Formats: sequence, structure tokens, C-alpha cells
Amino acid sequence: MLPKPAPFPPPRNLTRREGHYRFQLATKIVVKNQASDEEKMAGEWILNSLENYHSFHAATGPASMMKSLTNGIHLVDASSPGSFSDWIKKLNLPSDLKEEEAFIRADENGAIIAGGGPRGVFYGAQIFCELLGTQKDRPAIPFMEARSAPCFAARGIHLSLNLRSPDPSFIWRILGEMMRLRMNMLILKLNRGIQYESRPELAGPKALSRIEMLGILDTARIYGIRVVPQLDFLTGQDSFLLEARPDLVANPDHPFAYDPSIPVVHEIMEDVATELIDLFQPDSFHIGMGGFEEHKPSEILSRECEPSADIFRDELNHWLRFFEERNVAPIVSASGFRPQNHGEAPQDIPAGESGITFCLEGEAQEEFSCPDSLGLVKPSRQTLVKTIRDYAGWKRPPQGLCLQTNCPATELDFQRKGLLDAMEDVARLLWDPTYEPPQRSTSLSGLILRDA
Repeated sequence: MLPKPAPFPPPRNLTRREGHYRFQLATKIVVKNQASDEEKMAGEWILNSLENYHSFHAATGPASMMKSLTNGIHLVDASSPGSFSDWIKKLNLPSDLKEEEAFIRADENGAIIAGGGPRGVFYGAQIFCELLGTQKDRPAIPFMEARSAPCFAARGIHLSLNLRSPDPSFIWRILGEMMRLRMNMLILKLNRGIQYESRPELAGPKALSRIEMLGILDTARIYGIRVVPQLDFLTGQDSFLLEARPDLVANPDHPFAYDPSIPVVHEIMEDVATELIDLFQPDSFHIGMGGFEEHKPSEILSRECEPSADIFRDELNHWLRFFEERNVAPIVSASGFRPQNHGEAPQDIPAGESGITFCLEGEAQEEFSCPDSLGLVKPSRQTLVKTIRDYAGWKRPPQGLCLQTNCPATELDFQRKGLLDAMEDVARLLWDPTYEPPQRSTSLSGLILRDA
């Protein structure tokens, strides 16, 4: 038998009573007919856990063939019970389950694992397996009732594709770990890491093909992970457009950003943005723009602008309109204005109403704040834990948080930077902020906690 992986914290509202349900040869994993991908994964998760960690093989069966609730592990999506409908009263499920919330009841007859939606069923299966023990050489679950839901709705990873040698296997690895850790959002910084049919000159030498990206997106969908594409617009950080088109630079002495006054700039960026919207079908799009606020406009543009923040404001508003017209919510990073660089911040940049996420760093948080803004944190382990707990304690906490790593998408960096350890700690904290992460030797330098 394999050793069981470290579990999440047990559900806080778990109630036990004396006794266990001990698996029998007749025990079946029961799913509804025409089950969703998540419900099928939930059944497979339990079967694999029984075989790998308990050396026990269980049978499966459809709900339409049920004659009783005895000796069954029933996987029920309360929002769409399907062939469980005839049993719904006997199942006695809570009526107020949220989409990602899991409900588990175990008694003499077996167990019911329910969710407010298909993802809640899958998370319930994970929790169920973590609570499994052994009684007389058989897997057994204590008699109990429990509910568990994530504290943060969005729990994600923010990754950059390696420009020189993108490694699709690394993305598959990340998706698998995210599924295991109940994370549900991947922000993928693309830039030159993907091939563009509309503008092939922008792709890096080993960029991922459209077919490779479709495979990644399909797997993410099955795992219940929403993928948010990112391109960097008007930025001081990663001028990917200028790598392919240096003629579009705003200031040759300081090649930080493109010049938005050149008409072809918006044509190119709109072409690739439209192509990515068609490919990803996203509800959100990360438009970058980080790094601009760190420089004076004269360091980025060859002409002065009065007031000094107008260029950033106008460019931001252009892309806000572009994405909102396509029913895609834009996400903006690092939209802090520093008075020494930009003077007073423009007051007409919309905030939470437009679905923008503002991430501010250091003193900028005090100098310029927008509704729904959060601090950008480069955390020590203690700071990371405290920050998540502070956010969770807000009267209206943020929708979610992402762990951003600045290392390229390669297996080597996955190991060297301790990304997996950081993912495990952050995922558990975002599910339950009372979790106490273990002391580890790996460093969190280069990792950023940001609003999702």
C-alpha cells in the first residue's frame, strides 16, 4: 500500500458518533446516470484511494439500478440529482449547499457524499478519502456528518510560460496538483509562449501550438479549473511586443513599453487578444500593465504628457472598453500611481464595478487606493499565513487569491523554487485559514500573493 498524502484540515463542523461503516464486498460506489466529469472523477478518486491506500477493490453502479441505500457510497449533485431524484427525500440532503460545498454523512448503511454542484461532489470525495481509516483490515469511515466549503471562491496559481522552451508536461503537472489541492483558477501569462495565427511573428521560437493549448484547456475544464489568459499591455515589465517589433518602442533610450499613439499597435494587440478570446472562451482576461507605474512617463515615452498619468489612463480605458464589449472581465495588475512619478492619480479609472483587480505594493497602497483593492505581498511564510487570515477576516473578503511565481514553467524550477510546497500551504489556507502550515526548508522568495 502507498502512504496517504498529507490531508487538508478536517472539516470544522464535523460531528462524529460511535461506530464505523466498514466496507463490505457488496459495497458499491454509486453515481447517477449521465454523470458530469467531476462526478465521474469523484468516483474514480474513491476507487483509486481504496486500491492504492487500502488494497481494496470496490464495484461501481448507476443510481438507476439502486434498490436501497444499503452498502453504497452515493455521490450526489444536489443541484442536479438526475437518477437520484427518486431517492432525494431519503437522502435528506441540506437544502442550502453552495456550489463548491461538500456534505458527507456516514452511518450503518454506507455514506452519502453530496455537493451543491459537481465540483462540490468531487471535493466531498477528496474529503471522504482523507477521513477513511481501517477496521479489521478493511477500509472504514467513522459514523459522522460534515460540511466543508472553501473560504475563498477563487484559489489559483499565476504562471508564466517559458519563452525559450515551453514545457507542456509542466502545465499538465501543475493542473494535476491544482486538482488535488482543490484549486480552481490558473492565470497563464502567454506573451510569446503561444503561436498566434493572426500574428505569427509574435510567437517565440518554441511557442506552444494551438492544438497543445486546446489539450491543456480541455484538461483544465475536466478538472474544474478555469484558465485566465494574460497578455502584457503597455508595460514596464515584459515588453513581448517589442521583442518581435522593436520599431514600435515608445522611447528607444528606455525600451519599457510600446507607443500607443502608433495606429498599428492597437491593431496588433486587438488581433491577438481576439484570437485568445476565441481560443480560451474566458470570463476574465489579465491585461497586465504592471511596471508602468514604477517609472516616470518620460522614462517610458519620448514625449511628456500632462497630466502625467493620462497615457496610462487612456490606454487602460481603451482596453477596458475592448474587453467589456466582448463580455470579458479585465484584470489589471499593479495599478498604483506614485506621486513622485505621476502626480495625482486619475479619478476616472473604474474599479470593482468593471471587474478589475487592483494589486498595490508598498507605499503605493497608501498613496492610491481603489475600491476592492488588495496589497501585493512578497511573503515570508509567517507573512503569507497572516495575510490570508487577515483577508479571510474581512467583513467582505476578496473573491479569491492567487499564488504567483515568477519562475518559468519548467520542471527544474518547480523543484528548485519549492512551488509545490507553497501550493500546498496556500491551497489549504485558502480553503481553511485556520490551517497551520508546517515549517519547511524551501524558500518562498519569488512568490507573490495576489487578489484573484
